[in-house]
Amino acid sequence: MATATKVSDTLMVSELLAFVQSKLDTMDVVSLEQICVTSFKEAEFAAAKKLLAETATTAVRLVPRRGDGCGKKDLQDIIRVFQETDPDNIPTFVARDLYKLPPVTFDHVDVTRLLKDIILLKAEIAEIRGKLEASERASAMQRESPSPRNADSAMTASPPARQVQAQRDRVTATDTDSRQANDPPPATYAERTRDTACPLRAAAPAPPRPAAAAPSTTRSQQEAAPAPPRPCPRPRRRRRAAPLAAPQVTLAAAGAPAAPPRAPRNTIADKDGFILVEKRSPRRRNRNKRGTAPAACSLKAATPTVDIYVSRVHANMAHDNIVRYIKERSVGRTEQPVQVLAIERLQSAKQTDFKSFRIRIPAAQQKVLLDKNFWPAGIVFRRYREAKQTIKPPDNSARV
Repeated sequence: MATATKVSDTLMVSELLAFVQSKLDTMDVVSLEQICVTSFKEAEFAAAKKLLAETATTAVRLVPRRGDGCGKKDLQDIIRVFQETDPDNIPTFVARDLYKLPPVTFDHVDVTRLLKDIILLKAEIAEIRGKLEASERASAMQRESPSPRNADSAMTASPPARQVQAQRDRVTATDTDSRQANDPPPATYAERTRDTACPLRAAAPAPPRPAAAAPSTTRSQQEAAPAPPRPCPRPRRRRRAAPLAAPQVTLAAAGAPAAPPRAPRNTIADKDGFILVEKRSPRRRNRNKRGTAPAACSLKAATPTVDIYVSRVHANMAHDNIVRYIKERSVGRTEQPVQVLAIERLQSAKQTDFKSFRIRIPAAQQKVLLDKNFWPAGIVFRRYREAKQTIKPPDNSARV
């Protein structure tokens, strides 16, 4: 099965492109531009740019440059293609005449960049060294700290201290048994937690404790006595919060004064007790309104209009040709032909071999002129937008 070949597997001969492709990863753009401008000619830049546009698959638009400094602009376009395009979509360029490759001397190297790289390298080495020392200190502390097994062996090695502690424990157990014979039995964990778990039992007054058992009663007899029944089982944990109406039922059943919970106004809870919170849209107080009365003779509304930008028109075409074409072409597309209210030729800042126009038509007929099938092939059109006007600073050179 044949595998798909990449564009980078293709070898193309170009000394300029081979030099830029190999040095772009190790040199800064400023130094690379300085070497190429002093070593190659403007014709070589144009030829290399044309070859790159024909062989590489890139989204960068490579247009021919004209005027002064066009060679440097072509070089900047070439560097931009190598920076913004996937290397697999660019061929591998090689050099046939090696003497055309310029040497990279110390004059073309940015010393400040080298110093900055050295400082960053020192900082990374210091950070690695600090982490290594911290890990060594932690491992040393773990080796020095006694383990539980060593502590047990130390306790076993001192039998007299263990005997003294055993005697103290026996004395403490005797005192505890005598106190428990006179005091009532302590509440178990289940009895302590069931009061807090059940809201009805927590709000109700605590029942009186039973009388203390006789001193002759032993602990085994107390444990054998049946435990009182649990009127309220321990509730299970719930991940979802209870609805808002639950606190009212609890307080009313407990006999406490019920206070209605505060909830946002105009809120509706769903079946699970959740309230949907939505962001309010800003209010528009002063909204425009349109009249609906029939048109009167003394007052008439203006027809809304739009401007259409049409460009790439042949230099020999005049205003009348465009108006005639719009009128004839729009027949059958609408109830009445498109009415051209105004047409104006736009002056370009640069010298071009085509004309551009600004056409004003009623807004109701703009869909006809914004259709691709309406204009001939090669004509550029869109909705007209005003260019941003920059405020020029005052000229103070004429002041005396």
